[in-house]
Amino acid sequence: MNIAILIQELEGGGAERVASLIGNYYIEQGHNVYYFISKNSKKCVYEVKGKIIRTEIVANQNRVMALFEAASIMRKYKKSYKIDVSISFMEEFNYINILSKGRDTIITRICTILSQREELRKTCFLYNKNLIRLFYNHADKVIVMTDYAKNEMEHLYGIKRKKLVKIPNPISELKMQENTAEWIYGPNTVICVGRLENVKQHHIAIRAFSTVIQKIPDAQMIILGRGPNKSKLNSLIKNLHLENHVFLLGFQKDISYYLQNAKVFLMTSYTEGFPNSMVEAMSTGLSVISIDSPGAPREILKAARNSTTSIQYGAYGVITPYIKNHYMAKEPITHEEQVLGQAITEMLVNDTLREKYAKAALKRAQMYHTEKVMAIWNKIINT
Repeated sequence: MNIAILIQELEGGGAERVASLIGNYYIEQGHNVYYFISKNSKKCVYEVKGKIIRTEIVANQNRVMALFEAASIMRKYKKSYKIDVSISFMEEFNYINILSKGRDTIITRICTILSQREELRKTCFLYNKNLIRLFYNHADKVIVMTDYAKNEMEHLYGIKRKKLVKIPNPISELKMQENTAEWIYGPNTVICVGRLENVKQHHIAIRAFSTVIQKIPDAQMIILGRGPNKSKLNSLIKNLHLENHVFLLGFQKDISYYLQNAKVFLMTSYTEGFPNSMVEAMSTGLSVISIDSPGAPREILKAARNSTTSIQYGAYGVITPYIKNHYMAKEPITHEEQVLGQAITEMLVNDTLREKYAKAALKRAQMYHTEKVMAIWNKIINT
């Protein structure tokens, strides 16, 4: 079988990582896999066993005609490589995939919670509700990652139920390599992983952490990832006098060293389609704290109904009240940030609680193992 994966680029990111895992799996199963990426894509940072083909498509043009032009280009590539199944990632390439349909089975993949991406809806026509309903209903299958997303796509965007399939991201086991480098971040380290962009709300993590060090003076927080908000976050760290406590370490291809030495994994995104980094952390036995973001966190951590004021102790991790704002240093710490800080503090000092969630995290992560997730993919690809 000839399988095409349509994605803008294969630079570091959750969708890109999943694209590489899916492609590598099907290569190992004896299929041919082709990655059709954009002309302006950046350097690939993941191990990809399939063939990478840089097309003439220029991504991020935000023009209706550009979609049809890109689809015309993509249709030729699909025909040339005799593609049987086309799997696309993220909105622009989902549209291109649908518009370039020939003899191939079209599978689109929703990588975020569309209703929560207000900043995208205001600036890009691809997030228009009516267009999503019109185009995505012409796909053969629309992949979502959670029940939350499935309900949203059916009831808010009008996607036919028979087209929707829930498939969480596959998570490969991290290779725990021995690292002789001295761990310099101390015994009470909190780790965040994710692009330095607004949606990840690292500024909330930093502000909440400023309350933690008042009770745990040797606490440290490391943030792995790169992005446009680096300078803003550095300014916030400086203004809160956290230079000796919070460290931005950039993109790290192998995060196992940091996960092995940290005590707590923290996520503060204002929405999360499916947080790969969270489940990868859980696969190493790291206890997890997340704000109650619309999307996957509550489902993964299996927390009860939403509480807007206090800590919730889920079956597999801790949930704190939802936060969505761009508070900076000069503004007082909010109640929700105080609660988040309390949860971090408790997880760091309460060994019994932390060990309980470490064991639960390992158990939960097994549900997202590559073989289990790809068995669901096989059902739709082979039908």
